[in-house]
Amino acid sequence: MLANSGETAATTTPRAALGFTLIELLAALLVITLLAATAYPSYSSYVQRSVRAQAQQTLLDLSIVQQQRLLQYGAYLELGDTAAVSAQLSVPDKVAENYTLSVSYRNASRQQFVATATPLLSGQMSADSVLAIDEQGNRSPVELW
Repeated sequence: MLANSGETAATTTPRAALGFTLIELLAALLVITLLAATAYPSYSSYVQRSVRAQAQQTLLDLSIVQQQRLLQYGAYLELGDTAAVSAQLSVPDKVAENYTLSVSYRNASRQQFVATATPLLSGQMSADSVLAIDEQGNRSPVELW
């Protein structure tokens, strides 16, 4: 029958080689879904640790700025919100989107301060703890630093 139609055995392709079956596509989709389901929580955790590290670095930078201010003017500066902190140093966008930064006095003589990064309820860090550092470099909560 091949001789009559002009086709050779080399030019014919079996039906199975023409494409994927529905079962094969569903199996591939299942594998991709399982990989994504296991990778997303890990990625989300990585992003949260990254944003927290940026907030911690911002608090350390703020502490350095405060120490310089004490040496220059004899007192620390009280900064009530992220905008006031941004005027003193560069705050990364991810930190500003997820935390409210502030500096407050711990005594009336303005010789002690505490700088805090409070997670915003609307941000991706809403379940995080309040990060803090004081004039002596004491950090809390210790397990997050």
